[in-house]
Amino acid sequence: MTTSTTQPNANKATRNIKIDGMKGDTDVTKVRGALTGITGVQTHSVKVGSASIESDHAACEAACKAVTTAGYKAHEQTDAKHEAKPKPTIKS
Repeated sequence: MTTSTTQPNANKATRNIKIDGMKGDTDVTKVRGALTGITGVQTHSVKVGSASIESDHAACEAACKAVTTAGYKAHEQTDAKHEAKPKPTIKS
C-alpha cells in the first residue's frame, strides 16, 4: 500500500494586489467575483483599490488577469512594505 502526503506549497504567501479603477461597493463585488474560483487563490479581503489573497506567484498572476478581464488594472504590489510574506512552516 502506498501512502502519499501533500506537501504545502512553499511558494504560497499572502499577496496584495493593487487595483485601479474601483470606485465603490459594486466594484468590490465585481472583483470578488472575478477572484472566485481561480485555482490556487484564497481571497482574504477585497476593498476599493486592493485585494489581499493567499497564493503562489503563478496563481497571483492568474488573479491579476481575471481582475483585468473584469475591467480593472491589476498588479501584485511588491514594494518592500507590502512584499509577499511566506507563511511560517509548522513542523509536527
